Amino acid sequence: MDAHWAEEKVLDYWSSIFSRKSLNDAGLNIIGFVHYKDANYPNIWPNNAQWDLTSKTMRYGDGDGINFYPLVALDIVAHEMGHGICQFTANLNYPATNWPESAALNEGFSDIWAACVKYWATPNDSTWLIGNKVVRGSFNCIRNLKDPTSNLTAETPGLHPNTYRDNRNHWDVNNEPHRNSTVLSHWFYLLCQGGSGTNEINNTYNVSGIGINKAQRIVYEAERYYLNSSANYNAARNATISSAKLWYGEGSSEYIAVINAWYAVGVGDMYPPVISGPNIICPMSNVTYTLVGKMNNNPITWTCSSNITLVSASGNNATFGTTATSPQVGAVWASFSGTTISKTVYIINNPAPTSQNSVSATTNINYTIAPQTPDINTYRWVVQPSTGVVVGATSGLTLDVRFTQAGTYQIFAYGTSRCGASVNPTHIYIYNVSSSTGSYSSTVPTFTATAYPNPVSSALSIEITENAVASDNAQTNLASVNQNKIDDFKISLYDEHGKLVHHANAKKGKKAHFSVAHLKNGIYYLNIHDESTGQTEKRQIVVKH
Repeated sequence: MDAHWAEEKVLDYWSSIFSRKSLNDAGLNIIGFVHYKDANYPNIWPNNAQWDLTSKTMRYGDGDGINFYPLVALDIVAHEMGHGICQFTANLNYPATNWPESAALNEGFSDIWAACVKYWATPNDSTWLIGNKVVRGSFNCIRNLKDPTSNLTAETPGLHPNTYRDNRNHWDVNNEPHRNSTVLSHWFYLLCQGGSGTNEINNTYNVSGIGINKAQRIVYEAERYYLNSSANYNAARNATISSAKLWYGEGSSEYIAVINAWYAVGVGDMYPPVISGPNIICPMSNVTYTLVGKMNNNPITWTCSSNITLVSASGNNATFGTTATSPQVGAVWASFSGTTISKTVYIINNPAPTSQNSVSATTNINYTIAPQTPDINTYRWVVQPSTGVVVGATSGLTLDVRFTQAGTYQIFAYGTSRCGASVNPTHIYIYNVSSSTGSYSSTVPTFTATAYPNPVSSALSIEITENAVASDNAQTNLASVNQNKIDDFKISLYDEHGKLVHHANAKKGKKAHFSVAHLKNGIYYLNIHDESTGQTEKRQIVVKH
């Protein structure tokens, strides 16, 4: 019963937090074997639990009654099922003899998911002590994510490292993966909770925690999309940085915390500061910039390009202005401790137009255009030629357009910022439109699909309604079709490279909802396919967090 309850809780966590359908995201049935023994490995069993890669099943030992209780506690089960998540995502290699760091990461991710599941399902339990409910005697856990070097861990007490390849013999040069896994899991603890001090390679660190809810999303995205099977600790650092950038933006507090937490465990440098402030300087006005993320108190020297003027500077803040009246590009710099940080700024936000490559399009399909330009409040949209095209609102941050005739169309976006309207186009789009090749008989029921909101940041809703059939013999033909009618619609979402990123079924007259929170910003293509008629409606969807 304990194992079954724990497995259900783990599946509920993955479904509730990440909308994941079992370990493989495709409804894998979970099978667990309790009272498991293996006579070939008497020194491991019964004090063990295991995810079997081949059979994709769980195995739980009974414990020896001296050092361990039965290994069916929630965090033990979550850890082992975390190996299943890894197998179906990054698929980090084992054994450690061939892939020492990928095997350690594999174990570390499983401890992270054990802590996350425990925090979600039993928040009053000790989140950062893995196996605290199965150890007996004087030990209080198997591994301690908060204090890996604790002498109270039942597994190699006092020897788990909190720093990558430290100077104090905690890092196992023989690459035992459970032991070396705590560099990753301790990184996660610091990312969630924060901390400061000096690590075991004598680097002083200071990490501002972001909480487990944000941290777990960064980790899941990294394991799911950014890691490959032979990844090492440096690759894990890069993957989590990319994930934090996707979720929260470069230079955000979450992004900085990810980098500084890695620095705290001895992987990579601390976060380089950035100059924060507007991307635009308006003529005859001043703008203040701030150096964010500087960890020491060394003095800062502020300078700028010749078309910008330094008005005043004090510590991490500096105010600049310009008398330029023509569109120009400039820069401001902050220098300290032999390091110089730069920021490019536009005067009158009027850079050279950004043109995209020509896009092939078809008639009678809705397209949405959404430029990603900082500091633009709105765009003025112009489409040439104006005939043969249906245009949505001619102002706003996005443009909805549908071409009714074949031809070549140019779309111009004139950005308006706090400095005023741009004289020249900020963006130019070119569409080569061909006639739609698909047509659908009026004797077959057709439908209309509405997808909203668009752009979307979190959840996309799709509503499907049936259209009237315009034909003299419509009722006869409709009746014959409906005899074997399938109510299901297949919904597929593809990224700009044609990769399927989501699929689901929907019913006519019912709303379908699914999350896009895990997707990157960009253009996606939604196909809604009627199983009964073969008709497919296509929509262009903009994901913008």
